[in-house]
Amino acid sequence: MCLEEKYNSDAWIRIRRLPYLVAMAMEGAGRSGIAGSASERLAMARGLADGLNTFPDNPLIQAIVPEAANENQQLADTSAQHDEIMDCLTDLGIRDHSGLLSHIFKLIPIVLSDLKAHETPETIKEYRTWILSLAEKIANAGKEGSVWGFGGEWFSEKERDFFRMLFKALMD
Repeated sequence: MCLEEKYNSDAWIRIRRLPYLVAMAMEGAGRSGIAGSASERLAMARGLADGLNTFPDNPLIQAIVPEAANENQQLADTSAQHDEIMDCLTDLGIRDHSGLLSHIFKLIPIVLSDLKAHETPETIKEYRTWILSLAEKIANAGKEGSVWGFGGEWFSEKERDFFRMLFKALMD
């Protein structure tokens, strides 16, 4: 059975968007400047694509990550998904980081419930692991609080706080 038959469209949209929302929340957890933000956006694209290779038998990850011929295309496709989701967040009235976090933490139990109804425990575990790995890669991609790359820290306190809350929500 294909994913479109397993899930209604709303459930599939939630499952597909959650990794992107988490990536966006980690990107926005601290101020990393222009260079740091660019590094974090690239880490998002790479982290999403890593799921294809790390979990080649996971049907969710394989369906979520757009296939691309090269890294530039992967980045463009990921950016397009990011922009689509930003538009949806705006339509929902979510305009700041705290609103995004609130949305994510309301969404996680719904997504996990949808997954538990249709997927194997292994598929769900890999989806959770992939999302956490994505968040960690983004947090480590750019320094928060640096000036022209000097000073700052790689995995800031705000990023660590978000990661702890994310871990708890995904693993409960």
